[in-house]
Amino acid sequence: MGFNYDDNFGLENIGEISVFPPDWSFDLLSVWVDPDTGEFYGAVTSGCSCPTPYEEYEKISDLEKLGKNPHDVAKWVKNAESTDDDPTELISKIMNWKKESN
Repeated sequence: MGFNYDDNFGLENIGEISVFPPDWSFDLLSVWVDPDTGEFYGAVTSGCSCPTPYEEYEKISDLEKLGKNPHDVAKWVKNAESTDDDPTELISKIMNWKKESN
């Protein structure tokens, strides 16, 4: 069984954006954080209407480890160059995660 919205390896979902406009398909980018360590993780998934987003991620090591610096994570999100969702809100959540969690 792969990663899904209910079983997230104990990570807290920070947010998700659609990278390209949907056309009977999805192209998503998500960011999670380990609440115990402050380590951020990211993943990009795509497919048609059949697969479940992120089902290709079987274990936490399949996710991209982004580090603990929120500026680096924000840069990773910006580099996706989304043509659908504005990443501003996701970046704000990343930058404020520790403040909001404590």
